[in-house]
Amino acid sequence: MGATALALSLSITQLEINDHYIKCFDESLPIRQASDFTTEHLTGVFNVTYSLDAGGSQDVSDPEYLSTVDVFADYLESRPSVVHVKSFTRTLKRLNMNLHEDDPAEYRLPDARELAAQYLLLYELSLPYGLDVNDQIDIDKSSLRIDVTFGDPDGNVAVIEAEDRLAQAWLAENATPSMQGTRATGVPVMFG
Repeated sequence: MGATALALSLSITQLEINDHYIKCFDESLPIRQASDFTTEHLTGVFNVTYSLDAGGSQDVSDPEYLSTVDVFADYLESRPSVVHVKSFTRTLKRLNMNLHEDDPAEYRLPDARELAAQYLLLYELSLPYGLDVNDQIDIDKSSLRIDVTFGDPDGNVAVIEAEDRLAQAWLAENATPSMQGTRATGVPVMFG
């Protein structure tokens, strides 16, 4: 009994606290197979979302705000564990380029608030019936959403630590006052 207790107490250093919820499923289950395939061949299954407040109603068209959101998206995408970032600023830049005869030099954000608002309206009107931009911009146009997809990090704890250390530090140092204090949300955050 003493030898068993000693062996168990020595092995306690090998324990790792990790909430890698996908690995809770057996490899024979379809959800695990689909998740493993997605991670290996497509993107990742760990997604977090930021809702970046612009400060007031209709303020998502402010060029300074859009520029800060775009730089934050670029910063997130530069992190090694991130495989994809979805930001509405990329849509605005592509729309600006398309409206300038697909000139790659015009792949940039509009530099005037009115022009950004017109691009947003043009994009909304071009969507098929029943679709809108409320999955990326809130209804009163006071905040944008950024979706971040992580590869296969070492569980959700690593995602939370990366989000807390890096994204929060960047926002505290570079974001507009209305954006500061923004926290990520999503299943990895909840499990972590």
